Amino acid sequence: LVESHLSRVEENRFGPGEDAPTHARDVLNRIYAQTERALEVTRRIGRVVRSYSETGTAPGEACIRQVWAEAAGLLRGKYDLANFELIEHVPEGFPKVQCQPMELLEVFYCLAENAVQAMLPEAAAGSKRGRLILRAHLGFSAEEKLLAHVTFADTGPGIPEKILHCLFEPFMTTKGADHGNGLGLCLVKGLVRKNGGSVSVASFRGSGTTFTLTFPIVRSDALPADKIPFAA
Repeated sequence: LVESHLSRVEENRFGPGEDAPTHARDVLNRIYAQTERALEVTRRIGRVVRSYSETGTAPGEACIRQVWAEAAGLLRGKYDLANFELIEHVPEGFPKVQCQPMELLEVFYCLAENAVQAMLPEAAAGSKRGRLILRAHLGFSAEEKLLAHVTFADTGPGIPEKILHCLFEPFMTTKGADHGNGLGLCLVKGLVRKNGGSVSVASFRGSGTTFTLTFPIVRSDALPADKIPFAA
C-alpha cells in the first residue's frame, strides 16, 4: 500500500476530487485496520499455542449456567438477536465441571458466535428463525467415571462433510476473510483438552450442526444416583 501510494504521488496519478493527502489518509486507515487484524490473529495464535502446551495447571471449577449466561450476554452485545432464540436446557443444581471459568467462557462464546454467524443470513432475511440450543446431561466414561456432556446445537445450514474431518485444524474456516481467521475452533479444542475434556462435531447440510463437549465433573458436586440428569 505504501509503495503504491508513493508511486502515485511521484507520477501524480490522482483522479478528479482526489489528492495526495486524501489518498494517504485512506492508505493509513487501511494499514491500521489490517495491522489490528494481524495483531488479533497473533494474539489468538499465542492462546492456541499455550492451550496445547500448558500442562500441570490446577483444575478450575466452572458452573455451566453461569458461564453460558455471561457468553450469551456478550453475544447479545455484539449481534442483533431479534430473529434468534437462545435456548438453555441445563438442570437446576447441575454439577460444576473441572475447567477454568474464563477458558470455558472462551469456548462457549466461540461456539455460540460461530453458530450465530452461520444462521445470520437466513435470520436477517426473515426466511428462517435461528435457534441455538445448549443442553447438559451426565454420562459415564469407559472407565465408569461420571462426566458432563454439553451440546451446542444450531439450526444453520450445516457444514460440508468434506471439511468436517479438518474442522479443528489451524486456519481452517468456512467464513469469508472479514469474519474469521480459522483459529477459533483450534483454540476451542486446545482449551477443552487442556482442561481434561474432549470435543466432537456432527453436521449435515441443511440440518444444522452440533458440537459436543465432555468434561470431568467436580466430585464434591456429584449428585445422588436418583438425581442424576442422564440423557433420555
